[in-house]
Amino acid sequence: MVSAGGFLPWIGSQYGNSNNLLGLRLLVLGESVYERKPGALTPDCVRISCNVTGEKAHRLYTLLYQTVTNQRKRRSSLENFRDFYDSIAFCNYVQRPVGQGPRRRPTVEMWVESRGPFVEVLDQLEPHPQALLVCGKELWKWLVRLELVAPSAGGVGRLVAGRQPCFATFVNHPSSPGFSWKKWHARAAELLQATRASVEGGLG
Repeated sequence: MVSAGGFLPWIGSQYGNSNNLLGLRLLVLGESVYERKPGALTPDCVRISCNVTGEKAHRLYTLLYQTVTNQRKRRSSLENFRDFYDSIAFCNYVQRPVGQGPRRRPTVEMWVESRGPFVEVLDQLEPHPQALLVCGKELWKWLVRLELVAPSAGGVGRLVAGRQPCFATFVNHPSSPGFSWKKWHARAAELLQATRASVEGGLG
């Protein structure tokens, strides 16, 4: 599976298995990637693979694990960490590098042009996700603006793009200053709880 922009998403080996660690199909949506120097870009599927094998740790994926599972990585085994990433799918919304170095922001053009490739990823992802966790308030705002997500006052909205709608919500981007996985775990837990209730009711 390849997105229109050429970025390979991460699809865990147990993503489509209802008995995976989360008991559902979760798609985590990152914002964008940057180059450390011209032409130096490591795809997320490669970086996550390095994490789950223990070859190299990346802070972003550690914080995502802790936010969703409410478990400190240092108190978890590598097997726990691997089970989590085997259970989810992950991709970035912006489908080209935003520049060199961290803190680079996507342009308006990038936000808008990425709509089509993101919908294509959703349409290709099989089976379809039952929940979407969005990393970053700015990304969430653009998803709403581009009519990909329908928000709700309670925090958990709906992904309305793709072949089948599903529950969706956002957390602060784990790379943002002062990010607290303990604070944002409640939002992630609310998403998973709503999704499980829907699945058990035969709606997801």
